[in-house]
Amino acid sequence: MEGYEEQKGTWKMNVDSGLVLELENDVIRFTPKGEIGVLDAIKALSGNDAVGETIWGELTAKDPQILGYCRQHAFDEEEAVMVADGTGWERIQDALFQHLFDESV
Repeated sequence: MEGYEEQKGTWKMNVDSGLVLELENDVIRFTPKGEIGVLDAIKALSGNDAVGETIWGELTAKDPQILGYCRQHAFDEEEAVMVADGTGWERIQDALFQHLFDESV
């Protein structure tokens, strides 16, 4: 079963590296433990890679403790990225929505 990959519609699963969710032009990666690729999700929500990276940079500069909800994870042979579990993502998402609200006021 190791290395098994199945492709259906807009998702791919590899038991070694996790789940990849493809939404039109966006890709959100998940670890085998279900942790979400934080920057992947923020880029998908913002609809623009550069904007997503800017938002993540602003969030972590404004509240460095947000990084405490994350850990590094390397998907396949790629450079390690920040991932968060469900609770961590909820906290990041709250901070993200607050940041977007503050920017719009």
